Amino acid sequence: MIDLGAELLAALRSDAGRAVLADALRPVVADAVRGVLAEQAETWIDNREAAAAIGRTPAAFRMLISRRPDLARLSSGDGRARRWRRSDLERWQQAQRAGEGE
Repeated sequence: MIDLGAELLAALRSDAGRAVLADALRPVVADAVRGVLAEQAETWIDNREAAAAIGRTPAAFRMLISRRPDLARLSSGDGRARRWRRSDLERWQQAQRAGEGE
């Protein structure tokens, strides 16, 4: 019977074994990280986090919402229950920057 634990430990103790294991795990870890980042981008965030996401204070963000109906429409809910998708805010901010350059 093969002792897989002992075989793995032996492989980890050698440079060649670590290299093979790193090559095998690299795509798996990269996919997992991409998944977490994608999930984080679609996470609903509150006003405070939304303000930070676009580099504003919460007070400045509230003022911006009142002056920019297009930004306000990106949210869901009202008052303290209002939430934003981080990815929507990032797209909005990119569009604002692109418009400044024109």
